[in-house]
Amino acid sequence: MIPRTGVHRTRLSTPAAATAAQFAADGWTTWLVDGGDGRTKTELLAAIAEAGDFPEWFGGNWDALVDQLRDAAPPEGPGVCLLIDRSDLLGAGLAILSDIVGDLVAEGARLALILRGRQPPFRSVP
Repeated sequence: MIPRTGVHRTRLSTPAAATAAQFAADGWTTWLVDGGDGRTKTELLAAIAEAGDFPEWFGGNWDALVDQLRDAAPPEGPGVCLLIDRSDLLGAGLAILSDIVGDLVAEGARLALILRGRQPPFRSVP
């Protein structure tokens, strides 16, 4: 069982559809994004906008994403699950996206970022 808010990683052995179904069973909206479609900031924001059916006037920047997520997942709402399949393919935007979701959850947003993909390799400290 995945906690309902925050940033979480899932195993590759758990199908993305099964994770989405867990959230849907509780009335959450799930936006599925393929990490291969989000290797740059522009691509990532466009993929999230498409998955979330954002309005045509979406600004395509981090601040605009914050506004859209805040509106889509208010504290009293059913919640939004942003499920990124193959998250290991995302570029530097992954850290920013994780921070954005974490900040919104701290504000009370009913928002979950699920990262499904290979774990990054462990790097030892010299």
